[in-house]
Amino acid sequence: MKWSEVIPSKRAEVLDFLLINPDNDYTISAIADNVDISRPTLYKIIFQMRDDGLITFRVMGNLTLYKLNLANKQIRLLIEITNDNLEEGDGK
Repeated sequence: MKWSEVIPSKRAEVLDFLLINPDNDYTISAIADNVDISRPTLYKIIFQMRDDGLITFRVMGNLTLYKLNLANKQIRLLIEITNDNLEEGDGK
């Protein structure tokens, strides 16, 4: 199950992409390419998600990398639910 199927929005699509590999971090370009979203729209979403505590970022040289905030309780719950749904899907 993808969260964008439950809550159709670009923010949910970004969340779906980041949930695929929650330990990885990504540039804005990588997220935009994989989610098929414009960079200006993505910047708005990323800043909102960062302000909500859902993602973190780090600067590496001239790159800013974003990833899920694994310390956030909501994110940990989403990862757990997503993993449970993936496991259930494997058994079918």
